[in-house]
Amino acid sequence: SISLPRLQQEPAASYRREGLQIREFSRLKQGKTAFRNSIDLHSHTAEEALEALARFIEESQINGIRCVLVICGKGLHSPGKPVIRHIVRQWMQGQKEILAYCPAALKDGGNGALYVLIKSTGRGR
Repeated sequence: SISLPRLQQEPAASYRREGLQIREFSRLKQGKTAFRNSIDLHSHTAEEALEALARFIEESQINGIRCVLVICGKGLHSPGKPVIRHIVRQWMQGQKEILAYCPAALKDGGNGALYVLIKSTGRGR
C-alpha cells in the first residue's frame, strides 16, 4: 500500500527533474513528445489513484514507454481542491523514475491531464 503524501500548498503545474535537458522538457510542454499509453484516474480514491498510477508507471517503464498521459480530472466534483490532481503531482515529484510532467494540450485533457516523461531503463536504446 502506498502512503499518501501530505498535501501542503498546490504542487507545481509543471515539474522537471534536475539533469533533464530543457529542450526535451520544452518538447514535452509543447505536446511534441508523443505519449504511448494513458491511464484515467477518475472515480478513484486518492489511495487507489496512487496505487494504480504506481503500477502503470512501473509497467510503462518495463515496456520501454517513455511518455504517458495521466488523466486526473480537474476536480470539478471534489469539494474544495482537486484532490487527485494535487496528490498525483506531489507524489510524482518524489519518484526517481519520473523525469518531468506538465499539463496536457487541450485536445488531450488540458489541466485535467498530465504528460509524464519516464526515465528509461536503458532497454531498447
